[in-house]
Amino acid sequence: MGMALLLIFLSRLPFLLPGFGAEEDAWGLYYIARKVATTGIYEVSRLPGHPLQEYIYLLIWPLGAPAFNTLTALFSTAAAGFFMIALKQIGVPRYIVAGIVLSFVPVVYINSCNAMDYMWAMAFLMGAFYLVTRKKWWAAGLLVGLATACRITSLAMLLPFAAMIVNFSDRSSIRAAMKMSVAATATGALFYLPALVAHGPAFFGYTAQVPVSWPKAFFNATIGVWGVIGLVDLVVAAIVAMRMARTTDAAMPAGLRRACVAAFAVFILAYLALPQKAAFFIPALPFAVILMAWYLPGQFLTVFSFSMIFSSFFLGINLNDERRGTPGSAWSFDFRLAGKDLVIDALQGPVIADNIRRQNKMAFSANALDRIESLESDTPSVVIAGFWSSDILAKTYALPRNVRLVYYVPEDTLATLHHSGSKLYYLPEQNDYNDRAFEGAFTDRYAEPLMEP
Repeated sequence: MGMALLLIFLSRLPFLLPGFGAEEDAWGLYYIARKVATTGIYEVSRLPGHPLQEYIYLLIWPLGAPAFNTLTALFSTAAAGFFMIALKQIGVPRYIVAGIVLSFVPVVYINSCNAMDYMWAMAFLMGAFYLVTRKKWWAAGLLVGLATACRITSLAMLLPFAAMIVNFSDRSSIRAAMKMSVAATATGALFYLPALVAHGPAFFGYTAQVPVSWPKAFFNATIGVWGVIGLVDLVVAAIVAMRMARTTDAAMPAGLRRACVAAFAVFILAYLALPQKAAFFIPALPFAVILMAWYLPGQFLTVFSFSMIFSSFFLGINLNDERRGTPGSAWSFDFRLAGKDLVIDALQGPVIADNIRRQNKMAFSANALDRIESLESDTPSVVIAGFWSSDILAKTYALPRNVRLVYYVPEDTLATLHHSGSKLYYLPEQNDYNDRAFEGAFTDRYAEPLMEP
C-alpha cells in the first residue's frame, strides 16, 4: 500500500503549478489569506467560507502556490490511504486497486493538484469512514466536523455513515449515530462561528450564481467527472458489476449497501439543486468505487484502474478558448454545441487540459490587470470582473485608487453608479454573465468592454 500511495503523490507533482488552479475560488483562497494576514481583519474567501483551510493558508500564504497545492496533494494521498484501509477493514480484497481507481478519476486528480477544498474535505471524510468501520463514533464525528470546516456540504456525509451503522432494532446503533452526529455538528459549528459572528444573516447567502444550462450540467456530471474514456468504461463496468451482483455468493453487507445508496441520493439531489461543478460529486465517488471493487472480478477492476489513468490524460472534450480554455492540438477537431466552441482532443485529456487552462487564465488575468492599471486616474471606474475577480486581485497588492472591481451587480446598482459619474467597464463575456446572473439584458446599456473580446 505504501508504494501505491507514493505513486499517487508523485503523479500529482508535475501538475502542482502554474498558479493555484483553474477555479476562481482557488485564487480567492490565496487572496483572502494574504488580505487577512496583512490587514488583521477576518474575512472569508466566499461565504460561508472554508475556515479550517483558510486558517492554515493564513499561516503559509507567503509560500504561495507551491505550498498550497502540495498540501492539497498530500491530503489527496491521505484520502486514498484512508479509503484503502477502510476497504481492507470491511473485507474488500482488492482495496489497493480500488484506491488507485479513486485517485485517478479525472475530477479527483485535477482537484488534487490545486488549492481548492474538495480533497481536504475528502481526506477527513475517508478518515471518518475508516473510523466508522472501527466503531470509533466520537472520533469519526470529529473528522466529519473537520471535513465540514473545509467544506460545509461535507456534513451531509453523516447520512451515508448513519445508514451504514443504524439498525432500528438495535438501540446501540442509533446511539452510535447520534454520538457521531453530535461530534460532527459541534466541531463544524465551532469553526464557522467567527464567520457567523462577522457576517450575521449574510452568512447564509452566497455570491450571485450564473444559471447553468442543462446540457452543461449533464456534461459536468458525466464526462466532467470521469472523462470520455472513463465514462465509457464506467458504463461497461456497471453492466458487468450488475451481472456479477446477481451471481456472486458474497453479498454486500446491508449497511454498506445502504451507505452507497444514501451517498448517491444526497449528492445527486444536491447537484440537481445547484448544478455548477463536476467536483460537487467528489464525496460520492468512493461509494461508486466500492460497488466496483465489491462486484467486479479482479481483472476487470485492474482494467478499470488503467482506464481511469488513460481517461485523465487522453481524449478530452474541452472549451476552445484562448483565455480560459484549451485550443486543440494537432490531434483534435472543433465543433460547436449549445452555443459553445468545443474541441475533441486525443492528446489533451482532462488533467492536461486543466493544466493548459491554468496557464491561459493566468496570462489573461495578468493582461487584464495591466489594462485596469492603465485606466484614467482622474475618473472613478468600476470594472465588472466576474469570475476573473480573484485571479486579478491575487496578482496585485492594490488596485489604482480610482478603480473598483465588482463581481456581478444588478441593474439598479449599475444605474446608480452610472448616474454618479463612474465609468463602467466589463471584461470579456462578463456582460453576458452579468445579465444571466440577474435574468436580464441591461449590462451593455451602462458599461462598455474594457478589452477586445
